[in-house]
Amino acid sequence: MRSFEGRTTEQLGEELAVLSAQLASALCRWLELLAEFDRRGGWTASGARSCAQWVSWRCALSPGAAREHLRVARALGRLPRTTALFARGELSYSKVRAITRLQDVTREDELLAVARDATAGQLERVVRGYRTSIRLERDAAAANATPTHGASTACTGPAAAAISASSAATALMPIWPAAPCSCSAEKPATWPCRSTAPEASVTAQRVCVPPASRPRPQPRAPGAGCAGCIGCIGCIGCIG
Repeated sequence: MRSFEGRTTEQLGEELAVLSAQLASALCRWLELLAEFDRRGGWTASGARSCAQWVSWRCALSPGAAREHLRVARALGRLPRTTALFARGELSYSKVRAITRLQDVTREDELLAVARDATAGQLERVVRGYRTSIRLERDAAAANATPTHGASTACTGPAAAAISASSAATALMPIWPAAPCSCSAEKPATWPCRSTAPEASVTAQRVCVPPASRPRPQPRAPGAGCAGCIGCIGCIGCIG
């Protein structure tokens, strides 16, 4: 093992960050090559049943990792801005992988703005919440388009509230710290503050909500987040 005597901890950390960016850039190039190799059907001459199988054999990856790398490689073709940042080492593979899970990225610039400031884990939650809100809206549209005899076509209950909230969010929720509470100093200590993000404002604000008027949190699957703040990373509406 190489000796690092004489190197300070700060120097080691700086080199780790530089090498991480270089690895991301090299991996981007590798994925672009893989996408072109797959497009040409280069794996067929070896007798492999699929490109993923060829990658698993020739590049020594596990089958699952080979399939995931191939999925990301194919998706980069429809994400030019993401690919450009990835090639420069400004985005890690983990962040790029999360972005490529969205089938139709029509607001790539906004998603990249979140990706720059968020951790890879936070970005995963942003994408998961965004996909959940899209699924809820599609399910509601399908339900309203196929009425049944004697049944109301209106969407009600928790799903309706989630859909209404997600529709009001015209931009992805940025990962910004909340502004100081602007409520009255005379409020009871038992009144919690809940973070809200106005449609036209990037900076989150805080408002006081009396316990009696605060909506009861609805059960959600683990990690689902809330549709009101897409990609929520822990607002009081989610943690109760």
